[in-house]
Amino acid sequence: MTEQATPKTSYDVFISYYQNTGKDFAQCLKTGLTEFERKVFLDKDDIPKTVETDSDEFRKYIDNALRESTNFVLIMTVGFNKRKEIARELKLAFESGKKKFFMKQDDLATTDLAIEIDNKQIDLSKYEFISFTNETELLRKLVSALLGKIGQTKENMFVQQARRMITTEG
Repeated sequence: MTEQATPKTSYDVFISYYQNTGKDFAQCLKTGLTEFERKVFLDKDDIPKTVETDSDEFRKYIDNALRESTNFVLIMTVGFNKRKEIARELKLAFESGKKKFFMKQDDLATTDLAIEIDNKQIDLSKYEFISFTNETELLRKLVSALLGKIGQTKENMFVQQARRMITTEG
């Protein structure tokens, strides 16, 4: 099989999540942020279906998207800290100096926020994180955290849209 070049596209937000427990949260973020005209990378939506999951080509798409993203969002749900791919993405986010947003599901104990990177335990509870209980709250809190940090040229429109959404959806 000949290896295809992965296209370089810039993103406002890269979403890292555990498929088994964070898929719905990740999809909600992508949908909500896209409504605010933000370019969001979500692996299942933005990597061609012909690329095999867990292949080197799949990882190249992930790495390129992360490098080309302004912000890195980690959705911390049950089991996220046991996933090697999430640890790999987090390591790359730290190495590339991305602005990081750690979103912690309320059900997750702070003792479950340790993740192993390069045989070292990293305690994410020592970093600032934002707790959430459901998809709406996650989106509302992330939008609030992102205000002023993405798309300075359209911030007024972005702020207006965010306020309308927060008011109508809670």
